[in-house]
Amino acid sequence: MLFRGNRFVVTDCMMMVLLPLFMMTVFGCSDRSVEDVPQMSMVSSPSFVLDLDSDQPPLLEEDARVQIGAWVLDRSAYIGLPRALADRATAYVSGILEVVGTRSVPQRAVYEATGDTNGDMGRTPFSPMNIRKVGEEPVPIVLLPSPELVGAVQAWSKRHRWGALRDTAGILDWDRPIDGASGRTLYFDPGMTSQTAYRFPPPVPENVRLAGFHMRNADLTVRMRKVVFNPWAEEARLRGHDVLEPLGLNRFLGADLVGRVISVDVVSGNPVLRHVQLEVPDQPDQTWTAYALHDGIGELQKRPLLDDEGTSNFERPLSSPSHDPKLDGHSLLRLPGPMTPWKQGDPIKTPREEITLDEWFLSRDHAGVVLVNTAGSMPHRERFRLELDPGAMALTESAMLITIFPSAPPRQIIEFIDSLGPRNDQGVRDQATLNPLIALHEQVIPVSGD
Repeated sequence: MLFRGNRFVVTDCMMMVLLPLFMMTVFGCSDRSVEDVPQMSMVSSPSFVLDLDSDQPPLLEEDARVQIGAWVLDRSAYIGLPRALADRATAYVSGILEVVGTRSVPQRAVYEATGDTNGDMGRTPFSPMNIRKVGEEPVPIVLLPSPELVGAVQAWSKRHRWGALRDTAGILDWDRPIDGASGRTLYFDPGMTSQTAYRFPPPVPENVRLAGFHMRNADLTVRMRKVVFNPWAEEARLRGHDVLEPLGLNRFLGADLVGRVISVDVVSGNPVLRHVQLEVPDQPDQTWTAYALHDGIGELQKRPLLDDEGTSNFERPLSSPSHDPKLDGHSLLRLPGPMTPWKQGDPIKTPREEITLDEWFLSRDHAGVVLVNTAGSMPHRERFRLELDPGAMALTESAMLITIFPSAPPRQIIEFIDSLGPRNDQGVRDQATLNPLIALHEQVIPVSGD
């Protein structure tokens, strides 16, 4: 090491000694192997086309919820898709609910939250919330179309120039402007010179504001090892500003890129269906269909803003014992929520995250998943678990929502619904009862035709 004035110069010989030290994980460099990179299932091109006419009307938001006896079916995942597909799925699941018969429908509490705000500044992370219970409602059953059906609808809509389904060619490109609503998260290993990027606060509730001293004192960005883009930062990036410059990505003693995710809504206004692309250095890009179930961000669970592992305490904790793909410790069931482009004069929007399902859940022999409020959940500070077997729920737990996959055969869905409560003595019904349901199920899945 040679000193010149008040500077020092690292010679080639010294570099050979120092570099191995700088690559150690204590300095933020990654020791991940290829096995650490999750292998997500990918949607292949459908080998079938839909048996639909080109004059199909789309399902509208106001028609997304339907009441079937005491049950509520939420068809939000079909918004913007041909309404006939939603109606077929509804007829099929309604037939199953009729076979299951009258039973006690799970209920969930409804809460109202209010909090004092300081004018235009909004609430601080530590402002008190006034939360009161205002009633109960049936736990909704959310119907989720299969990834194959979504792919078939995209091919069909492109062929017939129908609707507003996005053509993802060019959208899932980190370096291009967003064509439609998109969410973006960048994962990194911090280096010695990495600093908090002030444009990247952690995702917080929309009316909560983090002051500059919150960001500086907690060193939020660096400790979280991820940045979730917000419209303001995305706009600055597209104007040529290096908003990630404080991280020192790919610079000496700076941060190493772990990966990045883009999440795009399949249809404008559809709050559930997402196209997702994962980019990991030196690995092929992976894409899949994701299903947004719930807002991943709530009120501050506890002080401080981050826990000891660098996880934001605004996150609603999620466990998924059966399947939880991770990238360097980050769950890929927690994805960035779509953000609309920012325009001059718009208020600064906070970044969003969503709790999602990926294709694994729909590609196995599952009829549905329950999003469970686990022990310790509080209103607006929920703690969630994804449960494939509702019968495994403890007495201290409750359902936040129920998903059903209409692509599943009748027997599986009947058993799944039976497991939501005391089992019916009939068990799985006889073949004569199942035959009409099988006929309805055949209408749900895409078939060959033109």
